[in-house]
Amino acid sequence: MVVNARIQHAAFHATDVKKARKFYGDVLGLKEIIRPTLGSRGIWFSMGPEQEIHISISSESAVPGPGRNLNPRKRGNEGRHLAFAVDDLDEVKGRLKANGFSWVGSNDNLPQIFTEDLDGNLVEINSGWMKQKEKY
Repeated sequence: MVVNARIQHAAFHATDVKKARKFYGDVLGLKEIIRPTLGSRGIWFSMGPEQEIHISISSESAVPGPGRNLNPRKRGNEGRHLAFAVDDLDEVKGRLKANGFSWVGSNDNLPQIFTEDLDGNLVEINSGWMKQKEKY
């Protein structure tokens, strides 16, 4: 293992910059950052020091599409997801509800919920993992 390895970014496909900006920027409150000219359309967000989300704009056939089961175990290959760690899971639940997004809790009694962005990419949001790991 490489010493001090960490996740630098996660990348998703979406069909529309406005939809990605609404979910990741407005609903989750991530800061939009400058994206280099890459010869394609997209939008990037910061999740903190050296952590980013890269959204590439693609055709509808390249994205999952909204409305699938939010439980990752019942989602098939679309169970691939991005996970955010947050300090206040209840605050995020409130923000999702206020913006019309559904979510489901964990089947494992873990401090996590699952939702999807406007293109159907599965997103996990969790809190309290360090305390939860002590139980394993």
